[in-house]
Amino acid sequence: MKKFIFLFFPIVAFSQLSEKVNILFSELNTFERVESEHISFGGIQSKSYQLFEDIDSIASTDELVYMVKNGNLSTKAYLSYLLVDRKYEKNTEIFKLFLKNNDTLNITVGCVGHTSTLAAEFYSYFFNEKRKIEDRKALESEILKDPKAYEFFPIEDYHSNWNYEEIINSINELNGIALKTDSINPITINTIFRLNDYQLNDYVKVKSIATKYPTRETLATLASFKEDKDLNIILENKKINFLAISKFPHSSFFSYLQESCENQYQNLDFYDAITSYCTKESGLELEKLYNKIILENKKFPMLGDELLVYLLNFIEDKKCSEHNDFFVKLNDYLTPNSP
Repeated sequence: MKKFIFLFFPIVAFSQLSEKVNILFSELNTFERVESEHISFGGIQSKSYQLFEDIDSIASTDELVYMVKNGNLSTKAYLSYLLVDRKYEKNTEIFKLFLKNNDTLNITVGCVGHTSTLAAEFYSYFFNEKRKIEDRKALESEILKDPKAYEFFPIEDYHSNWNYEEIINSINELNGIALKTDSINPITINTIFRLNDYQLNDYVKVKSIATKYPTRETLATLASFKEDKDLNIILENKKINFLAISKFPHSSFFSYLQESCENQYQNLDFYDAITSYCTKESGLELEKLYNKIILENKKFPMLGDELLVYLLNFIEDKKCSEHNDFFVKLNDYLTPNSP
């Protein structure tokens, strides 16, 4: 009887997948990272991505759920995207399941790699749908003005099964779940805060997370509330707090920025922070930063110019009248032959 149960159980398990899906599923499970459609410098077609597309073309939603729950880490990440795309009604349960998994996931997009988590990637799929809806609306507007725009950006590439209200409601629901999770991988919460442009509504939860996991992203989100009682938390986390200061350019941080220029002249978050102060004093610091960048890149002027372009963009975005003269000077330096 025990032998019969042992032999019968695998048949029951695999019977939840069709034969063709099971073959693809088994092969996809042999890969250990998630890849974009084309990878490496030569744009080689990804075999695992092709398997993902093949599964999408024949698997039912029930089969996808089974594979997402039983596949390896990369398979879960690949196929959970399809659950979002198909508006699976229990996506919040998948998110809760992924939040319990703190294993890191390797992602390769083109020739660039990064580390993520299942929950972070799953959450980002919802923002992908949000962007598609927004981009489609913008493209439709452009096509009305100029039908040729369709040739470069086919509108069908921006199709989503969601409407805007649905996706926003789902994102807000996932935000609530994540903020209530006692133990969450910092990679996951960093992704959530970054995708929300460091703007969330629950101050108490955000502060609790930022205190427990002080990172560039959590501090910036906390700073967005602009609470004076959080000044010490922000200031004491050196080197990762410049983005936070850009969200909350309090006068008490300025001397710290002055002291940091010497060592942070290549840090774009530092540029963001110093340009957030709209004063004559900050204009003087921009001059010092400009001179430092040029001095340190005499042997590599192209690198220095690249950094100065970033600085120029930050100044332009902030639209501070106190920085107008410096903006003109910097722009003239970068475009010496312009009329």
